[in-house]
Amino acid sequence: MRPRLQRPLLAVFVTAYVVGWTGLWKAPTTAPWLWMTLIAVGMGTFSMVLALIGLRARTPETVAALSTVTQSWGYVIAGSGPLLVGVLRGITGGYTGMFVTVLVAVAVLAVAGWISTRQVFVDDEVDRSVPGWSPASRSGDVVGTAGAEPPVVVRPDAAG
Repeated sequence: MRPRLQRPLLAVFVTAYVVGWTGLWKAPTTAPWLWMTLIAVGMGTFSMVLALIGLRARTPETVAALSTVTQSWGYVIAGSGPLLVGVLRGITGGYTGMFVTVLVAVAVLAVAGWISTRQVFVDDEVDRSVPGWSPASRSGDVVGTAGAEPPVVVRPDAAG
């Protein structure tokens, strides 16, 4: 994913989401196929997030940590959606609360996406005092391996 295309692509996805959800809310029977197509285009943010996880880390350890946090919270938030829709429908008797919640979530997605598409690495921003953190800037011996695998970094243990 080219850096210069990340934010315009995010803007396309967010715009598609907003137009699709608003159209489904205000005119659900006018062109439902159009609204659903736009929402499907907006869902491209999911694959974009997966790509950004690898692009925002310098080491495999950081990719794994970032992936764990991002996907764990993402699925917790997504899993609460159906419950929230049911609760809002029960309280209000309609779907207006759901549409407002979804559009607020898209706004949060836009802000988080804008921050995530900055050309920075998580390794450079994390607090160095975090126990067990292995930043890429820590130098060590590099051992070559056969094949196309990346080099293995060997760090001396504390005992010797």
